[in-house]
Amino acid sequence: MVVSLTLAMAYLLFSDNGLLHVHQLKVTKASLEKRIFDLEQTKLSVQEENERLAHSTEAQEQIIREQTGMVRDDETVFVFPEERAGEP
Repeated sequence: MVVSLTLAMAYLLFSDNGLLHVHQLKVTKASLEKRIFDLEQTKLSVQEENERLAHSTEAQEQIIREQTGMVRDDETVFVFPEERAGEP
């Protein structure tokens, strides 16, 4: 009786459908759900940026100027050296 009870407990804990496996699956599921949420937020952000760029020439100009370093004739560009970690 004790042996069969011990075997039943071991099966419930350690089998492929045991409690430890079910717990690990729940942890994995929660992790994947968080990743899905984060990716959906990123997707929304990208969609909003695409919408903004599709309807705003000012937004397009801003991106182009940032990426290419273009400057208008009446602008002055100041370039500051980058600070290295640990340096003031």
